[in-house]
Amino acid sequence: MNEEMKNVVFNFCYEMAVNDAMNRVSDKGEKDEVLKNDEIKNIIKEYVESIIKGEELNFCNKVKSIEEIKYKDDKSLNFGRIQKLINMTVKYVYMQYYDNKIIRQRFGNCGAPMDSYMIQFVYDSYLVIFGKKPEFRKGLSWSTLKDETEYNLYQD
Repeated sequence: MNEEMKNVVFNFCYEMAVNDAMNRVSDKGEKDEVLKNDEIKNIIKEYVESIIKGEELNFCNKVKSIEEIKYKDDKSLNFGRIQKLINMTVKYVYMQYYDNKIIRQRFGNCGAPMDSYMIQFVYDSYLVIFGKKPEFRKGLSWSTLKDETEYNLYQD
């Protein structure tokens, strides 16, 4: 696939991810601002490209990079929404490489996606397997995470 087509596919994946990550934000303008922000998109694209190349990943550093550039008055683009935006972009891009065994395996180095169904499943499974509650909250909503603490507890 040539570079132009890769960019078209990435842009489509990114736009789909923005729609997913920002779907509960009442102000459509905030979603549009994120879509227009090339700095955020380029950080995520760089992260996706590092997965494809098999480089070492540092997910939380990417989230922090985006947190540093977000709009001063933007309350909707918190840690949780940023990590959701990155994870959803990766999920969509993954489909492009599903038939490439080598690259597909590199996506295995990514953190597990967090949504309410997975969080509940992991929480319930933890109770069954270990006989105690995990350290993260049961009703955790990934889009409301304030920092990487509970994200890392869930990933562990």
